[in-house]
Amino acid sequence: MRKIWCEGDDRRRRRNRVALGALALIGFGAVLQFGTGLLQPARHHLHKVRLEVGRESLSRLHYALLQRNLVEVNSPGSLPSSAVPDESLCAGGLPTLSIVTDERGLHSREYGIIANPLKRGRFWERQANISYFEGGKLRHETTAGLRVHGGTSRSDVLKSFKIIFRRSYSGETGSPPGLFFNGESLGTRRFVLSNTRAPVRYLNALALELAAELGCETSRLQPVRLVLNGERMPAGYFLLEHQSRDLLRARYGHNRFLWVRLKPASETRNFARRRFSRFMRRVRRHPGPVTAEEIGRQFDLDGLSSWILAVTFFATTDEDQGGYYLDQTDPEARWRSLTWDMDGSFNKGEKVETHTFHFDSVKGARGRLFRTLMRDDPAYREAFLGKAQAELDTHLSPERLRALFARYRGYLDTDLFAGQERLREQLDNAEAFLIERHALYLDALRQYIREIARPALAGHHPGQAKD
Repeated sequence: MRKIWCEGDDRRRRRNRVALGALALIGFGAVLQFGTGLLQPARHHLHKVRLEVGRESLSRLHYALLQRNLVEVNSPGSLPSSAVPDESLCAGGLPTLSIVTDERGLHSREYGIIANPLKRGRFWERQANISYFEGGKLRHETTAGLRVHGGTSRSDVLKSFKIIFRRSYSGETGSPPGLFFNGESLGTRRFVLSNTRAPVRYLNALALELAAELGCETSRLQPVRLVLNGERMPAGYFLLEHQSRDLLRARYGHNRFLWVRLKPASETRNFARRRFSRFMRRVRRHPGPVTAEEIGRQFDLDGLSSWILAVTFFATTDEDQGGYYLDQTDPEARWRSLTWDMDGSFNKGEKVETHTFHFDSVKGARGRLFRTLMRDDPAYREAFLGKAQAELDTHLSPERLRALFARYRGYLDTDLFAGQERLREQLDNAEAFLIERHALYLDALRQYIREIARPALAGHHPGQAKD
């Protein structure tokens, strides 16, 4: 029997054609984004082809081809970013990052990332050629992604940036291991270039170094000179590892983590965040006193104590930064934390008349865990006091502090931070702040312990006063 045509059949056919077209587009996009590894043999063949033309012609032709991912670098120094116009910008053995990208991608009103600094995401990433000089010599050149980086600092006149290595740009999924940080870089995919036009960002680098000495997990960092499209930036920069799952993958060699990023909040609404929140609720609703032994099975207490010591000794404000992670390959894994963004430390480099200590008001989950343990567990109080005493005698001793500040003053004596005289004054203030605080910290901590121990001595259960 002949099938009778109806309008519904026609609509179904049209829907099917649209669905097939959409699937084809998605598949094609996946090949472009993720399938470049399959094309590596062909790219390697192109890599071996030499373009026998003059230097100037090579730069123009190569730049056009590289921007379209049609050919890779065929000899060192071929990228436009490696042809720094003024050789003095790379002299003196000081590290330099040269970045060259389309000016319209930076300053165009419609899609320039500097002209639209508050925009975020992959759409606001621009392809760029990047060359790294150290010891006056070219160490590495590649093509990578460039974005504006930061929170409120995005509105500043001078921008900070993020560099992202992608296979789709150059075939590289990260920087070469050992390239940065005195040979200690791990081939990380994302880096931050933080400008020091605001002195607190210079102090942030110093605070992160000190926090790492205390045992906090922080980003590796180093000062660099930044040249953008041949123009020397008017302030020094610090190159830092960006804290993300990519950093964990580089450090541990796998990607099986529950990862909770504290800022921006939009990145924390996931399964990992919910699981961490359940852990914190169990602590808050615990029927009796909470012990360090019990919490230590689920949270890294050494890292917790190191972070609390850092933010209370440095007087860090806006301290709830970084993230939490759980290694799912370890059956006995505990939540651990990363330390990030300590630019509110040392009274922001301003002189202070009276020192205050905020043990009982540290923000975030780490602050709540600390207060709960200090109130409930005398053994933890004793352990934290012992750790503070040991660190003040070693990593935070006046001699170690003066040596670190001397190194950061040495950076100011180079042309990396030329013209930033305000930095020197605030560095002096920060050093005086820490030396004065060193003599006061243990007395303030003992006073805090006496205050929280009184309710327990009076028969009051400290757990009733939990946050």
